[in-house]
Amino acid sequence: MSETKVDLPREILDAEQLQARVANGQMVGGVRVAGLDLREAKLCGGQFQRVDFSGCKLDGADLRESLFAECEFDGASMVGVDLRHGLLGSCQLADVDMREAKLCSLIMDSAKAPRLNLRGADLRRSTVSRGALEGLVLSGAKLEAFSLLDCEVAGLDLRETALVGSLLMGADMRAAKLEGARFERVVFSNADFSEAAFPKLDAKVCQFTGAKLDGASFVGANFERANFQGASLVRADLSEIHGVGAMFAEADLSGASLRSARLYQALFLDAVLEGSDCSGADMRQCIFHRARCHQARFLGARLAEADLSEADIREVDMSGAQMFRARLHNVQDQGAHIPNRAVTLGTDPELAAAQNWQPKY
Repeated sequence: MSETKVDLPREILDAEQLQARVANGQMVGGVRVAGLDLREAKLCGGQFQRVDFSGCKLDGADLRESLFAECEFDGASMVGVDLRHGLLGSCQLADVDMREAKLCSLIMDSAKAPRLNLRGADLRRSTVSRGALEGLVLSGAKLEAFSLLDCEVAGLDLRETALVGSLLMGADMRAAKLEGARFERVVFSNADFSEAAFPKLDAKVCQFTGAKLDGASFVGANFERANFQGASLVRADLSEIHGVGAMFAEADLSGASLRSARLYQALFLDAVLEGSDCSGADMRQCIFHRARCHQARFLGARLAEADLSEADIREVDMSGAQMFRARLHNVQDQGAHIPNRAVTLGTDPELAAAQNWQPKY
């Protein structure tokens, strides 16, 4: 016969007993303190396992360097709590209010924390991983060197927040609230922005490698020196973006709009721009090596000194484009309309011969 596991009733502690155990260096495990008033409590350095803190008032409590494993905090008030250098492992924090909390160097792993409110909290150098954090509020938080790794964050609120030198890996940004947010040196690796609309987003020197941005709208956004290598931007609207020095190597921009975008010295190596609209864009000195631009439109674009070596520009329309010294080395150009071709640099025969050289044996 199989044995049925029965959870035994948890020991109930009051505030004095709880603080006494922590002060004596005892591990606190399997107890219930739900609903207690622990405001300003001194629990620094405590070790807690399977403790029920549900509904507790922990506002301003000192929990520095404390370890919490499989603890329950659902509905607790933790405004201004000090959890610096703490660890929360597999804890439940549904509807917890942690506004203005001190959370520097916190590690939170595998938490179930829907609607967790971290408005104005200090999360510098903290790491949150593998959590269910739908509706997470981080507006106004300090997020320098912050890491959010493989978490469920649908509806993430980052309004009026500055993220600097941070990592948001695998984040679902489709319904994120980003009004007034500013990003610099943030890595959005494999994040999902599909069909989202973030006009004038400020995201300079950010990395979107492998990200999904299909159908997204970033009209007027600042992507200076941003990296979209390998990203999917099918039908994305990048009109009027500031993308000087941006990297689009191996990115898929099929059907995307880059109208009037500022892309001076941007890199499009091996990118796909089939059917894209680059009309009026500033693409001077851009590199399009081996780019697939079939049926793309460059009407009135500034392509002076751009390098389209070995690109597929079949059936492109470059009417009115500025093409002075644009390099069209070894391109596929059947059906292309290039009125200013006379001022471009054509195929370099010596380079072509070297590229096509084959050994005789």
